[in-house]
Amino acid sequence: MSKTPSGSRTGDVSEAALVRCAQRGDLGAFEQLARRYRDAVYGCAYQRTLDFAAAEELAQEALVRAYLRLGTLRDPQAFGAWLFRLTTNLVAGRARAARPTVPLDAADTPSPGDAAREAALRDLVQRALAVLPEDNRTAVVLYHINGYSCRELAGLLV
Repeated sequence: MSKTPSGSRTGDVSEAALVRCAQRGDLGAFEQLARRYRDAVYGCAYQRTLDFAAAEELAQEALVRAYLRLGTLRDPQAFGAWLFRLTTNLVAGRARAARPTVPLDAADTPSPGDAAREAALRDLVQRALAVLPEDNRTAVVLYHINGYSCRELAGLLV
């Protein structure tokens, strides 16, 4: 089954029904929602941070916050947009509080040539993404990195 944030997979429970169940405390319903949206949440965080590890951490935190704040969501059909805003706000808040850090993971140090090529490619991709308007950058990251279709993006980026 392919991933679709709209919940349109055959045989799936509607997204609004899952949200209502999760709001009543059904952890399994929220787990289904989290599975549907985890790639989109990660893509949203990545396109704003351009850092894979930070995006993973922020995506996990966004899903935890969504679970804790699910009771504040008034329109179950707006779950995707609500989760996307929550993620965006979390990333923005983290960026405001961020301090420069240096990775200390020396165990996985690539050879100098590999590291230089990887750094140059990463820099090129980051510069290319940085010149795009934020909405376009989000769509590019979700499409090319997370594999969402144009139809899925249209439902997610409302």
